[in-house]
Amino acid sequence: MKKRNIIFISIISVILIIVCTITGTYAVIINVINEDGVDKIVNEINIRDLLTNDDGTYNETYYNVVNELNITEEEASLLMESKPLNDTLDIILESVVEYKLHDNINAKFSNDELYTMIVEAVDNTDTISEELKNKVIEKASHYKEDIADYVYDIEAVYLGEI
Repeated sequence: MKKRNIIFISIISVILIIVCTITGTYAVIINVINEDGVDKIVNEINIRDLLTNDDGTYNETYYNVVNELNITEEEASLLMESKPLNDTLDIILESVVEYKLHDNINAKFSNDELYTMIVEAVDNTDTISEELKNKVIEKASHYKEDIADYVYDIEAVYLGEI
């Protein structure tokens, strides 16, 4: 139950999340190369990636999120396709890379910072209803203290230089 809740929060973050996950558990890993001294994430990772299997079918996390939020497939799709949420996920993934590959503790967002990012991304998503926004924000608030623990457990792999 607790792991499901943590997964839910990261998906929201990234919707974190969500935040994608990007952990070995869900077969999504942040692959990083160094190009002219700058780290670049090789694989584009979005929220949908966190919620689907390699064959494109929805994974257990997707169904947990849908059930936890009590939303329709259409609403879930709107959340997965949200540009503000996916942009937030990108920022979080860059932070994970900096933290995991360079041991930069200053790059790590706090639970409060991650929660604020989620709220702002949800509020800036024009394609979802106020009711859905409130559901997501309320659930994120409920699991707020677990967000950073989960997000920074995401695996990042350095593939080398170009």
